[in-house]
Amino acid sequence: MESRRSSERERKRKPIRFQSPSEDELKAKKKRRRRLNPLLRIPRRDPGIPFKCDLCGSPYVIDPSRRGNRPKLSSHHPSPRHKVDPVTGKTLTLCNACGLSFDRPKKPRRERCEPDPEEKKKYQEEANQFALSLVDGLGDPDASRLCCPHFKFKACGCLQTYIIGDIFSQYRSVSLVPFQAGPFNGNNMQESRERASEMLQMLKKAKELSSKKCYDIEEIRSQGKAAKRSKNIGLGNGQRKSCEFEEFVLEKRRYLRDTLKLCERATQRVLLYSNNFLHKKLKTDPSKPLRIVRQKGKAALGKLKVIEELPKERCCVDNCVMIALTHTNLLKQWRDRAVSGQTEARRVLAEMLTPSGGARSNCYKFISWVTGCSHSTIGRVNEQMKETGGDREPPSHGLIKWWQENPKPKKPKIKPISQQQAQVDAVQQVALQQIQQTLPQVNILQAAVSSAGLSAVMMQPAVSSGIPTLTTVNSSQLAQAQLLPTVTFTNGTTIQLQAAPIQVSVPMQAAPIQVSMQWSR
Repeated sequence: MESRRSSERERKRKPIRFQSPSEDELKAKKKRRRRLNPLLRIPRRDPGIPFKCDLCGSPYVIDPSRRGNRPKLSSHHPSPRHKVDPVTGKTLTLCNACGLSFDRPKKPRRERCEPDPEEKKKYQEEANQFALSLVDGLGDPDASRLCCPHFKFKACGCLQTYIIGDIFSQYRSVSLVPFQAGPFNGNNMQESRERASEMLQMLKKAKELSSKKCYDIEEIRSQGKAAKRSKNIGLGNGQRKSCEFEEFVLEKRRYLRDTLKLCERATQRVLLYSNNFLHKKLKTDPSKPLRIVRQKGKAALGKLKVIEELPKERCCVDNCVMIALTHTNLLKQWRDRAVSGQTEARRVLAEMLTPSGGARSNCYKFISWVTGCSHSTIGRVNEQMKETGGDREPPSHGLIKWWQENPKPKKPKIKPISQQQAQVDAVQQVALQQIQQTLPQVNILQAAVSSAGLSAVMMQPAVSSGIPTLTTVNSSQLAQAQLLPTVTFTNGTTIQLQAAPIQVSVPMQAAPIQVSMQWSR
């Protein structure tokens, strides 16, 4: 059958509707009026005034650093988001990030519970009583260190719990009931005594090794030098510990921390070391690594990816991992520096976060793969660089900053007194003492004789330093409280004496002074 032409085909038509549409159909077809958002009626912002987010203060609606190096194909300028503050009722102009997070429910921040000072004081008193009971039980004053004083948010008491035994482990809290009765009471008395003796012997061994130095003390003493510090001691002024002490502390610390589960403060009290002993680099040997081996972190656990395999991974849109193909040595240097310490790790993060070509910088995932640092640490370094304008140096420690703002008062330096000045001061003191002794007699005689005059001649043998031998004290007006006596030497020098005696640091043996008094009328 031949197909018909398209013009000959019959079109299907809908049947004619003779009735009008019902009222329900008219209501269904009627468009609902759109309710306008009151925020859309905000007047347009003046293009001459730069944008600024009301929450974070960002000058960008969309942070350009998040776009990466992707080409900008659109010329559209994003509009800010407007939100109504539920507290103040004001309309806020926000950037894209703040506008998205404004309506999201915020996670409640857990408040930090501060320790009760009364409970802390009570715990420390109980710990001291426990240590005193050990001194009485063992008969050794060194046992006073065998207690854990740590109380941060709650009482620790790890060393006390270990010595007493596992029976009282449920009392490891603020109220240390068995500690008050003493450690050697009950059925576990012998076991507690053995554990306390073990800790005491360990403490005594650490004390003995701590007295040894990295040099031979007998050799230094045999030299017989009077200098404060011998050249053989070195830069540490003799405070550097011996190798035996280092090995003993590192071995026993692993036993106390891992096997006995003691805290760091209690371990330090037993082994007599400090935080600087573990973590601080020696000025006497800067190339020597830290004494303690890091236990946490991706680098310590061996979870860091090999740098040569990083290009196989996918980090972000910008493919930051491709730098491993051209700058392998630079990434290895960054990783070695980041593993060496926290301060150096922050410097490495600052270098990797430095933007190049505007706002382009390495992504957090790639930085974490290279350095092993967490995203929170990277974010803190990034915020610190933004606040300081790109300063790569990490901020100083809080204690260092506090001591810089509150320095210790400097002690006044006492200038050394010359021998001649000391002898002159001694003469002044002797003359003042003689005047104070003769002053009551002068007052009595002046009351009896109205026209009396007093002249005293002080004789003193010659001194090799050149002090004049004859001095004359003029005290005709000594009765007046407003005038001070004077001492006149034979060479014409006059010294005014002060009322208070002068303290002389240089001892001097003064010759006996003969005083002759002559009356004239």
